[in-house]
Amino acid sequence: MNEPSSVAATKKGWVKWVALGCVGLLLLACALAAAIVWVSFGAMKRSEAAQLALQRARAHPGVVATLGEPIEVGWLMGGSISVTGPSGEARLSIPLAGPRAEGTLYLEAVKRAGRWELTLLELAPEDGERVDLLAGTGPP
Repeated sequence: MNEPSSVAATKKGWVKWVALGCVGLLLLACALAAAIVWVSFGAMKRSEAAQLALQRARAHPGVVATLGEPIEVGWLMGGSISVTGPSGEARLSIPLAGPRAEGTLYLEAVKRAGRWELTLLELAPEDGERVDLLAGTGPP
């Protein structure tokens, strides 16, 4: 009579290891996906177009008046960047936060002959009117 119970115990042990293996694979897949997202957002945040836009935003009096200082960059950026050699384009949304308010910085940029040029740069605060950071700087 001990034999059937040892077979049942062996089956339970096997099922336990299969379940642990599945959970382990699921955790590994989640970690891989998180790493890909982290690297992608980091690359966007470090891109020349994003850095140019952030530099202008932090120096713009309308942005400083709306958000306050210091202006912090949020984690979850959105959009796309496409670069091929000396040319490319970028369309990004960058969450910003300051002591007074939060908002999203929208930018569109074109790279020609190795140089980025902003064609659209606006701050959309959560409350209030949009701030056009390119207004008065000439044609885009």
